[in-house]
Amino acid sequence: MRKIQRTDHLIATGSRKVLKGTEGVLSIPLALVMAVVVTAALGSIGLMELQRREIALQLAMDTCVGKAALHLKKTLTLVEAANSRMQMERVTAQAMTVFSPPAMEALKAALQLEASLQDLQIQFWNFKRARWLAERGCATGSVPWPLPELKWVRPLPDFWGQKPLDWLGRQPSEFQIEVDHSPRSSAARVLYTQKKIELTSLTKRNWYAEWTSARFIGMHRSNIR
Repeated sequence: MRKIQRTDHLIATGSRKVLKGTEGVLSIPLALVMAVVVTAALGSIGLMELQRREIALQLAMDTCVGKAALHLKKTLTLVEAANSRMQMERVTAQAMTVFSPPAMEALKAALQLEASLQDLQIQFWNFKRARWLAERGCATGSVPWPLPELKWVRPLPDFWGQKPLDWLGRQPSEFQIEVDHSPRSSAARVLYTQKKIELTSLTKRNWYAEWTSARFIGMHRSNIR
């Protein structure tokens, strides 16, 4: 009976020692696992925050470039539309055999109004160009390319009044607007399709804006319109 009791005692005592040792051994890998999980979670949070900032930066750049492209599109459209109206008004006046002084004054006033509206649109664009460089494009720490210069000049008025604007040199078929913030970039271009105005020798340009490939990082998006 005593032997059995001693065996039970040894077994029980040994079991307690093994269990105590096992708890210590298990606590070490459990702590390591928890450390890995916490580190991975912190890394994921950091990566998500970095991605959020990158997405916010790209969105800010795209928004800024898109607005500038649409502004340029509007300016080109308005100025050239006024040019077309001035040309047609002058052609119509010159075709008249009898032209009264009041009609002449009305023509000159209409041409002057068109010229003033054109000058105002160009001034708005030049202000945009200056502000673009002053604010470094999109005010996001990016490096902006200068906005396109509109090289229109106005000839001296003649007997009929103000003349339409002329482009100094050869007018480009498209204009590009771009900002770069390595490794990201955003770019858009403004270009046109052309068609002839019925019953005249004049042509009309339909300007539109679309996303294009940047000079350093290629990207492509659907039209801004």
